[in-house]
Amino acid sequence: MKRFQCRGVSAGLFGLKLGVLIMATVLLGWSGPLMAEADDWKCPKMGGIIKHQDMGWRHLDSGAKATPDNVIRYIYDALVDVTWDLKYRPGLAKEMPKKISETVYEFELRQGVKFHDGTDFNADAVKFAMDRLVAGGDRLTAPSQYTGIWRKNLEKLEVLGPYKIRMHFKRPWPDMMWNLAMTFFIPSPTAVKKAGKDFGTKVFAGTGPFMVKLFKPKERLEVVRNPDYFRPNEPCVDEVHAIFIASGSVRLLSLRRGELTNVFTFPESQLPLIENAPPIEIFEGDASTFTVLAVNTTVAKLKDKKVRQALQYAVNGQEIIDKVYRGRGAMVTGLFPPWHPAYRKMSDLSIIRQDVEKAKQLLKEAGYGPGNPLKVYLQTYSAPAHVERSVVLQDQFKAVGIVAKVDNLPSGTVQQNMFDGKYELVLWQYRGGPTVGPYTWSLYSGESGANPTFYNTKDGYQNPRVAKVMDEVVGILDVDKAAEVAASVQQEIFEDAPYIFLNWRNHREAWNPKLVKNHNVSFLKNKQDWRRVWID
Repeated sequence: MKRFQCRGVSAGLFGLKLGVLIMATVLLGWSGPLMAEADDWKCPKMGGIIKHQDMGWRHLDSGAKATPDNVIRYIYDALVDVTWDLKYRPGLAKEMPKKISETVYEFELRQGVKFHDGTDFNADAVKFAMDRLVAGGDRLTAPSQYTGIWRKNLEKLEVLGPYKIRMHFKRPWPDMMWNLAMTFFIPSPTAVKKAGKDFGTKVFAGTGPFMVKLFKPKERLEVVRNPDYFRPNEPCVDEVHAIFIASGSVRLLSLRRGELTNVFTFPESQLPLIENAPPIEIFEGDASTFTVLAVNTTVAKLKDKKVRQALQYAVNGQEIIDKVYRGRGAMVTGLFPPWHPAYRKMSDLSIIRQDVEKAKQLLKEAGYGPGNPLKVYLQTYSAPAHVERSVVLQDQFKAVGIVAKVDNLPSGTVQQNMFDGKYELVLWQYRGGPTVGPYTWSLYSGESGANPTFYNTKDGYQNPRVAKVMDEVVGILDVDKAAEVAASVQQEIFEDAPYIFLNWRNHREAWNPKLVKNHNVSFLKNKQDWRRVWID
């Protein structure tokens, strides 16, 4: 067994190689040197079924609030693709966008592409999808988590012809290519209008490599090869099945028995089940998943900064790394993960380190004590590692006089509740992108639909200086300058505690290489690309 390897990239080199690659991606954006292979690639073998675990998603709408990013690309395409190794290639755009100016780009679109419902893809479909995204989506009760970033940056989208569009941006946008590839997916306008609220749960139509065969929300998804996909040699496999399996040990046993071909996530405690079970291969990526407690700052008791700081002082992220992750993680030392080109370590980390006495004192100042304990409601996923973490957190809270009621729910339900604001605390695993915006504006701006804490919204806790800096940082083209500007408010963000910062968790995937060929694990979690994978 080749443990913690992916195409010869060892875990020890992971951070360095990833940092170099991401730095190139950030600085070069969409330019030619990072283009992926051409469309004339051919599958060595066609047929077979990929089977992996599902995360219990409730919908498959590309424009909804809590999108299942690991499966959404099965069904929908974007104008630009990002591959497993963070390279860009044209998607529904015929070629990479033409730069007219620092804020204007033109796209020539592919002709002859069909949506899964048989209707034509064209410039009007792109305009419809963008209007829907910026408006917040017509089946949603609130905007998509990606609505805010597009509202912030897009001035207008012009249709110049049946297969040509022009995007005008309000200012230079360093993260434009990443967001084109990862947040703007295009559904069939006809299907969306006809299905209404059923789109994404009963009706699905994109242009993607796979079409939905079966979807049982929170249980199972089955997709089949799109015979009319615009890349005629993709995908290689006939079908992909995603099955909800709450138990990590059951996932791995299913992998060993051949009932699954891939497992994306499982608790570290279960590694002994497969570490010495050839031919299973395991890859692990360092410090890739941001683990936090999102705090709903619209809740009256949680608007009090002293209460949030007490929660932060109560927790010990290293204990979770040691007991739950078996050492496979890293403590938070800045706003960005250690491998990120914008990472800057904060000099004084005491504000985000456990201090039981400070936690008790702050609770006392906020009006809580033995006769009147602070009571909080914590939601977390039902997967074993999440349950383990919630038990550790309950004990840590108890030690300072906080009573935490915990519900362990399917991840799709937790995500929906979080972005609906139906929670107090959520144990959240956040996966940001390789650019600056996902770890700054997206998490801390009140205009961002990806900020579930409502920090800097009119109803949540506000810090105008942080909000101003977040707006500034995502318009800075130079990554080093952006990093310095973001670092200027690290201390304030940690003191405001809109999130309780726990740690970075390594991500891992296991698969059977005798069955699954040409499978490359993404540097970022849940970015699998099955189009050029085949089954032997």
